[in-house]
Amino acid sequence: MSYHVYVVRNETRDRAIEQGSPADFFEREKDLEPFTKAQLKELSSRLEMVGFKKARAKGDELRFENRDLGASALLSKRALYLTASGEEAVFEIQMIASEWAGEGQLAKFDPQAGEWE
Repeated sequence: MSYHVYVVRNETRDRAIEQGSPADFFEREKDLEPFTKAQLKELSSRLEMVGFKKARAKGDELRFENRDLGASALLSKRALYLTASGEEAVFEIQMIASEWAGEGQLAKFDPQAGEWE
C-alpha cells in the first residue's frame, strides 16, 4: 500500500479550498499554479539533500527515488508528488513536506486525509 503527499504553491491550495477541494482537483492542470524556475531548482536540490536520487526525466517531469527509505518523488512543473511504501517512509515524506510547507510559499496536501497544511 502506498501513501501520498503533495507539495504545491500556496495559490494552488487557495484555489482548491475556494472550489471546495473537488475529488478531481489535482487532475485538472489548469488549477495547479506552476512553480517558478527557482522553486523547481530548489525542490530538486532539496530532494537530493534528503537522500533522493534522480531516477529519470520525461519531458518536464523529474522522477526521484530513495531506495533506502522506500520512497519516490515526481516533480512536475506544477506539483511535487511524494510516495511512500512503508511506515518509516510515510513519516519521512510527511515531515519533509511539512517542513517545506512551513516556510511560506508552499502548501502540503495529504490526499488520504483530505487535509491541507
